[in-house]
Amino acid sequence: MDGDAALLRQRIQRDLNALRDENRAMRTRALKRLVKLLPGGATPEDPEALAVVMHECLVETRLLTRLLGDEAEKCRELSAQVLLAFADDLSAELPPALARGARAALLGQVAEVARARIGSTPFAEPAEEVRLQLVKLVQALVCATSGEGAKDGDAMETTEDDAGDEGRRALEASAEDLCLACARALADNFPEVKRLCAELVVLLSQPAVLPSAVRKHQEPLVRALLLNLGHQHSKTRTVTLKALGAAVAFGCDAAGRLWDPNPEPG
Repeated sequence: MDGDAALLRQRIQRDLNALRDENRAMRTRALKRLVKLLPGGATPEDPEALAVVMHECLVETRLLTRLLGDEAEKCRELSAQVLLAFADDLSAELPPALARGARAALLGQVAEVARARIGSTPFAEPAEEVRLQLVKLVQALVCATSGEGAKDGDAMETTEDDAGDEGRRALEASAEDLCLACARALADNFPEVKRLCAELVVLLSQPAVLPSAVRKHQEPLVRALLLNLGHQHSKTRTVTLKALGAAVAFGCDAAGRLWDPNPEPG
């Protein structure tokens, strides 16, 4: 840890310790203070130093991903907010190889949490805003890990093949958790979650992401999407139709069962 990062860690060590406190109010206050340090926050810190501290103290230790299952809704919400800032912006401040490793590791952690919190019904996560944040976080990490969300001109210190292999390994390791969590979350009553999950299906279906995994888990994904085709919001129907096209673009092994108007039980 360099000098600036070490000084920052010293200044916020009390808050880092408070994230493990048994008192939910202490955890919540510590997270609120961390949110203020993020880019765009009330008192933003140097992003490079903050990225290093977050990676070493919050991501590698899995502390923030554990807080995604905290008993306090506000803690879950704020943890997702901090992790999303890391995935979207702060991780880019790390050296490229370290950034890729951090995103890959975080994808695995978050995919596990997503399957646990929104991968079964009734949802273990009762708050719709937190469910939305979880799907946003998954989408951001899939984009970052696959390179689908890379900005034009982004430079890499290793070869594209090296980076691509690392990203593919991370995506493949999380494929089942991602697809099954998405399939269940498509049934969310919150329209914004439905739409974001449909967008996630489109993303996962891209050739550089997980088209083979989407095909493997095609049946639950397509069943959930078909149910959303009749949604009252036109925006939801439109993105659902796009997701259906993406999900079956490479064939549909379960077409007979999925489109049979009188399917047999089981």
